[in-house]
Amino acid sequence: MLLTVNSGYKLTVDDYRDQGAKITMTKKKGLKQIVCILVILVSYFATFVKLKATDISKIQFYVGIIMTIAALLYIIYQLRRVYSESLLIIASIGVTVQQSCLLGTSSTFYELRQIQDIVIIEAVTMSNIIFQLVILPKQNDHTCLIPEADNTTNSKQRLHPLFQCFRPKLKDLQTIYRHTQEKLILPSHVHSLDNR
Repeated sequence: MLLTVNSGYKLTVDDYRDQGAKITMTKKKGLKQIVCILVILVSYFATFVKLKATDISKIQFYVGIIMTIAALLYIIYQLRRVYSESLLIIASIGVTVQQSCLLGTSSTFYELRQIQDIVIIEAVTMSNIIFQLVILPKQNDHTCLIPEADNTTNSKQRLHPLFQCFRPKLKDLQTIYRHTQEKLILPSHVHSLDNR
């Protein structure tokens, strides 16, 4: 089911009823830009080869080198840019986060016993407040604490942000949050329901 189409991304939710759900955010791949830049680079070098070395000034040569480096950096950026991220929620097992770019796909699985909760947090940047959906890891002592700044062995586990490359709007994050809370049966939720 398609939920949102914004200028930057498309949000879809596949509902598997009691078994879970798959939430996917996608944006356009950068293949067209890469092909255009490659065509421009090939035509530039074809022109460069046809001209004699004496006809090209040093400035034109250096501008060509700078343009080539900038184009190659842009191609590398487009190849590594995440264009699809999905969150597969399996009700009694856990969560799989899968990110896809032009170079391949990576996935991370979080077992149910490793997850304290999935929540929306506020982060303050230099000039505004942004919202992020994160997986709170369960600590060994069954508490969920904010991680320390250093990376020592005694530091707490880090939060795992979701859909970070897409910067979804708060309304979309609330929709995703609602689906995760409906589908993911966390042990803490089961205990709270039993105590009622």
